Amino acid sequence: MKRIFLFAIIFTFSIFITACQVAQVPFEELQNGQQITASQANEIINTHPDAIIVDVRTRQEFNTERIPGAILLTQSSISEHAETVLPDKDALILVYCQSGNRSRSAVRLLVSMGYTNILDFGGIRSWPYETD
Repeated sequence: MKRIFLFAIIFTFSIFITACQVAQVPFEELQNGQQITASQANEIINTHPDAIIVDVRTRQEFNTERIPGAILLTQSSISEHAETVLPDKDALILVYCQSGNRSRSAVRLLVSMGYTNILDFGGIRSWPYETD
């Protein structure tokens, strides 16, 4: 009886671990507006030097800490300033904020404005790599 119980626990745990893993989709298969992991974003940044990193937080948050090379386009200014700051609507653009909520909204807005290569990598809170 103990063996069956132990087997059931191990089986359940292994299914849980497998279900919680994030699938690593190759860059070429990512869809416009898709949420990606910090790891995927870091890989894209390192392999695509032309990628534009956009921080949609406030100026104060941006001045406190940011991902190297990021440009500031606050969420509240996207409608008014995106086409000036991001003139190429086909450029590879990676968007982040503090926790992932504003970046999700910003990505939706940018996609609705006609941007075709936008990826959301959530918040700087989950960014384990270098910051300025």
